[in-house]
Amino acid sequence: MEVAEKIRVFLQKHGIEAACLSQKTGISVQKLELILQGKRRLNFEDYAAICRALRVDMSTFLEPCVPPRRAGRRTGSRAG
Repeated sequence: MEVAEKIRVFLQKHGIEAACLSQKTGISVQKLELILQGKRRLNFEDYAAICRALRVDMSTFLEPCVPPRRAGRRTGSRAG
């Protein structure tokens, strides 16, 4: 699921309308709706403003870049 889609689901779940989020972020309603529909790219500044307005950590809608290490699996060089 894309970041914008996760934000859209969050807004729906919490009953937050785009117009309200627009007022809190300073992002126009039109731009915000395009972002949430996946028709416009979400830039860092807008993402940060959205997270601040929703009072969530910026990692809330992101997926980790590195998969978690499996237990019992070693990394690094072998001693020989």
